[in-house]
Amino acid sequence: MLMKRRTHNKSRHGCRNCKKRHVKCDEQGPPCTNCAARGLEGCSYLPDPPSQLPATETRRRLELELMHRWSTRTFMSLVCIPEDIKWLQGDMPIWALKNEYLLHGMFAFVALEIGLCGDAVMDEDPVVYVKLALEYYDKASRAFRAQLENVTPENAQKMFMFSFLAVGVNMALAQCEGMIAFEQNILERMVALWELLMGNASIADRYYDVLISGALSQSTEAILIRTSQQTQTPASLPSETEAALERLSAIIEKAIQPRGRESSDPEARAEDAVRTRIYRSSFTAIKKCFEVDSKDLYKGAAIGFPAMAGREFGPALKKSDPVAMFLMMHWGVQLHALGKLAWWVGSFGQKMVRELSGILWESDLGADTPGWRENITWARIEVELIPLGGVTPEEERQLRSVMAPLLGSAASQFPPAPWRRSLTAHEDGELCPLLQRFSSFLLLWKKCYSLDDW
Repeated sequence: MLMKRRTHNKSRHGCRNCKKRHVKCDEQGPPCTNCAARGLEGCSYLPDPPSQLPATETRRRLELELMHRWSTRTFMSLVCIPEDIKWLQGDMPIWALKNEYLLHGMFAFVALEIGLCGDAVMDEDPVVYVKLALEYYDKASRAFRAQLENVTPENAQKMFMFSFLAVGVNMALAQCEGMIAFEQNILERMVALWELLMGNASIADRYYDVLISGALSQSTEAILIRTSQQTQTPASLPSETEAALERLSAIIEKAIQPRGRESSDPEARAEDAVRTRIYRSSFTAIKKCFEVDSKDLYKGAAIGFPAMAGREFGPALKKSDPVAMFLMMHWGVQLHALGKLAWWVGSFGQKMVRELSGILWESDLGADTPGWRENITWARIEVELIPLGGVTPEEERQLRSVMAPLLGSAASQFPPAPWRRSLTAHEDGELCPLLQRFSSFLLLWKKCYSLDDW
């Protein structure tokens, strides 16, 4: 006759002694019946584990949080004009529910906003949301790439919007240093960003008629009206910016001069023609962005720079062409201004200027090209970085104008001469110590002391 299997003689919540002896505990202690009968000391119980929602339930709630956040807050960071509100808040979530790559792209974008800006509901740790964003963006990108060979009038609007969300995600990820490990530096991310923006522009160019109809029609009409208005409105650029653009124009004209090769060489002539086209179109584009932004008719003109500069600029940037990087440094100034309005741009422009200016300062062109280092200094001051090589009196005035909003009425009280240095006195790139201290502790002083009395 078969023996019956013995019944299980343990419990999940027994005392430590019973667990150690592998016997069933009646869980009535301490002490429990077993420990009392044997006179054992140390009858104690492990604390109950914290109750956790099942993974699927947690994810469902997180996604509800992300969708709610998009519809009440995040969408506003993409609004250029009031007419954008209706379709970004109402139509985008509906499109996303019908297109998985767009849904996951939205979730990635919102999760990054929570990770960088706070006000989370489900988890207080921002890293949780940044990792969630990476997961969703990976899924979205794979699904989007699968659709790229099948862009149609029916899905063009959704593809266009995902490609723009991808731009925002890439800019935002560059600001997550310290939360997750990155393999890309800012220059590599800049090239990837350029390619994303060119892809976005390609969809817009091919399906322009589709994009300006339907949900986007009111926004398109409003943009066209504002564009016609801005042609009649004079630009209002700060004098320092106008001077920087004049120097940039002279640098571009010098850079497109033939490089001492025989003019009869067809290959050399072709290279010179391409270089001339790239540099001039890019300069025209960056100047236009500065001018449009100064008119304040709509936000975000800087994002249009890659499309206006043209597709040929990308390969020059990939090759680390110094003039292409110099132009990108000026775009970084524009993005820095936009970053004060849009969280997803944030410090991306400043990071661009910091990395590019360090490379360009040491470039051979720096010593041979008038205005080269002056524009690097201008760009660094514009994005609130310490100038390389100190500052001249004119740059000191520019620095004061940038810092004035931070200091209020105390701006005029800062001592002038002690922290001023000439460029020639610091050709090795050494920072002026007093200026470095001034910049580093500026916000601390503002917070801790009454600078009006200082």
